[in-house]
Amino acid sequence: MKENSPSEVSGERSTIIEEGTVLQGRLSSTCGLLIRGSVDGEIDAPVVDVAISGRLTGTACVGDLRSEGHISGDFEAENVVLAGRVGDKTKIRARTLEARLRSEGAPLEVSFGESVLEVGEEPHPAEVSEEAQASLQN
Repeated sequence: MKENSPSEVSGERSTIIEEGTVLQGRLSSTCGLLIRGSVDGEIDAPVVDVAISGRLTGTACVGDLRSEGHISGDFEAENVVLAGRVGDKTKIRARTLEARLRSEGAPLEVSFGESVLEVGEEPHPAEVSEEAQASLQN
């Protein structure tokens, strides 16, 4: 992932939170969101890209979450690509999750704080063994 998001390259509309900008509160958008600055709050968008300089703290319900920056909070997404830092007490629920190295020229680091990752579809209750159900209740 480079500083330009895929939506910028393809000409699609996107909302950009530029470096030096701090947004606190709720943001809902029908177009992609590129975070180069700092967002602290609740995000609802189809795609969220957190650049190397970006920071996202709070909650997000998105289609795709791609981060080379710092994220912390509670996130729900169809697809997640992580190449930056995941803060402590972060919970990520995703159908797919990929951890990769940052883009060329950036430090080669992906780091996770104390986090919870839930990846894949939730199992159907009939498919969960009695032993697994018992362990979930404890």
